[in-house]
Amino acid sequence: MKQYVIIGNGIAAAGCIEGIRSADPDGAITVVWRRNIPFTAAR
Repeated sequence: MKQYVIIGNGIAAAGCIEGIRSADPDGAITVVWRRNIPFTAAR
């Protein structure tokens, strides 16, 4: 099983995660970001 690290949690990160999931459904994905606010949160 491969392991992936995504830096940031914006729209680009979401696209990366979707792409990884479609190519490698069993891979482990870790998302690292500075804020604890998801990109879908209203501001």
